[in-house]
Amino acid sequence: MTQDERWMVWNNEVNDFIEREHRNPSKHCIEEHLMLNFIKHNRKLFNAEK
Repeated sequence: MTQDERWMVWNNEVNDFIEREHRNPSKHCIEEHLMLNFIKHNRKLFNAEK
């Protein structure tokens, strides 16, 4: 699995979570922490225009 494919899997998982729960992942819930980190990292890259 390439890095792009792994990114797409994570992206789909996060989008599914947001649609299902009608909220972003919480920093207080351990199970949602990886999804939150994924969002924060990609937001940082996007804002840095990379």
